[in-house]
Amino acid sequence: MSSNYYFDDLFEKLVQIHESLDTASVEEKIQLNDEISMILKEGDDIYKQWMILQEYVEILNNEYKLTNHKQNQDGSKELNETKLSATNTNTVYWMADEDSVAKFRKGLGYFDLLMFENSVPYFKQTVEQDPNFIMARVYLGISYMSIGKEKEAEQELKKALLFSEPHDPYFALTNHAIGCLYAQTKQYDLSQKYFEQVVENAPDFKNAYFNLGATHYNRKKYTAAIPIFMQGLESNQNDWEIGFLLGKCYLYTLDFKQAIYHLKRSYDLSLKTVVGLSLGKAYELTNQLEMANQLYLQLADLHPLDSQIQYRIAWLSIFKEQYNIAKMKILKAITLDPENKTYAFTLGWIYLQSGESLLAEKTFQLLYNHEQPKFFALIGLSKAYTLQHQYDRAYQYLIDGLQQNKEKNYLGILAYHLGCLWLERKDYKKSLNSFKASLNYSPKIIESSFYIQVLNKIIHRKVMKTCS
Repeated sequence: MSSNYYFDDLFEKLVQIHESLDTASVEEKIQLNDEISMILKEGDDIYKQWMILQEYVEILNNEYKLTNHKQNQDGSKELNETKLSATNTNTVYWMADEDSVAKFRKGLGYFDLLMFENSVPYFKQTVEQDPNFIMARVYLGISYMSIGKEKEAEQELKKALLFSEPHDPYFALTNHAIGCLYAQTKQYDLSQKYFEQVVENAPDFKNAYFNLGATHYNRKKYTAAIPIFMQGLESNQNDWEIGFLLGKCYLYTLDFKQAIYHLKRSYDLSLKTVVGLSLGKAYELTNQLEMANQLYLQLADLHPLDSQIQYRIAWLSIFKEQYNIAKMKILKAITLDPENKTYAFTLGWIYLQSGESLLAEKTFQLLYNHEQPKFFALIGLSKAYTLQHQYDRAYQYLIDGLQQNKEKNYLGILAYHLGCLWLERKDYKKSLNSFKASLNYSPKIIESSFYIQVLNKIIHRKVMKTCS
């Protein structure tokens, strides 16, 4: 059996331990630390045996005046015609000296405890003392990345990659680390390149497909991400994170059947709130409101202090015109997260829907006094005054919003509500112009498209009636 097998096996164990340490408890870290000690012992045993072989070969070379033996990458041997001598010897293998190994192990000890700031000096001393110690350079780069020193991390990891080959056991790890570095700095085009190298050379490397797919996902290239996540699921059906992002990709591409399938599998595997909320949203979009409600109630039992869950239950209650339940849930959400302005707006909106315009006005006024920029409050106050038939005041709040906000999405929403106000007052031409402006600012506001079609028909009928 090839010696590479033994090394690859030990290295793979270390990679698995490295990944487990991210989420390990204190007790689990102690157990993982013991496993590292066992791996080091096995490595020491292999090293000692190799040294015996090396010594025996030297005895044979000296006794019989043999040529030096060099091992090719393909496993074949070639004879070096140069005779062995004190002044003319080719280096066959790189061997770390004991002091470098000792420093590396100290750095690794801190690294395993996630004390990256402390691990850096030892890894740095190791590579300064022995520049060929590639693994130490890889860990130095990862440590730099973990403490936010991206420039230093990039330098060390690229040096490590420069001296490694695709068949080397740390080639995939180095590419993966560089990919993570660029993803961390949101340079997804660059990170994609390195994650592709990992998938190509080590398809079994954990998280390879997840991270490659995520580079597309983070750039909103959902269609491109889907087949990559699917490949990742083929190798690990129980990876809830891949299933989660795959489900969201289908959600964004409006394939609701596949979205619900993968999000439900991911939720059943993880019971994570973030997955449950996405699954609930998919149920809402497909009008499966009772399924969404049951899911949110289950989440609320699991995570009673999560304000987002209370918020989603409140909105479902609004859709079902259960305003008392909606008020109770949104007030609980506000208690859990009083700084969240969306929750305050939702409370005002519940008052609007239940016809309590004065309470709505009071709620939106309080939001107006604290919100920056003033967006939700202005829309809410405009709606409140519209219900009270104070159209001039409602109009002025929307105009203030258009003047104060510069983000196109906000301007599109404000123009949409201005269109609704003119429609309420039966000024169809101004309403049509406002809805058109809304679409110009934010083409995704499909409600504006609907009202434009309706208003075009109304105006056309009025013109035809006038002409006749």
